[in-house]
Amino acid sequence: MNTKHTPGTWHLGKAGANSAIYGPKGEWIATVPDMLPDSEQMANARLIAAAPGLLEALYQIATYDPTKWDAVTLGNIARAAIVKAGGQ
Repeated sequence: MNTKHTPGTWHLGKAGANSAIYGPKGEWIATVPDMLPDSEQMANARLIAAAPGLLEALYQIATYDPTKWDAVTLGNIARAAIVKAGGQ
């Protein structure tokens, strides 16, 4: 997959009172303002940080090749991306 965004894995951090998302080399990706309740701010930050993994999972599902992957493996890829994004 050829992408132009900062490659993952992205991780969570802080920028003052705000939640922030950083790339693998510590490069700043985004900040989630602190005007939301803490739990909502963190949920939004987790979702943003999971974006590269979610995109990769969607790409693998969309380009499904039964000679490379089976349905169970694709399901596991999708579930892992959902969990990282903070879903249940």
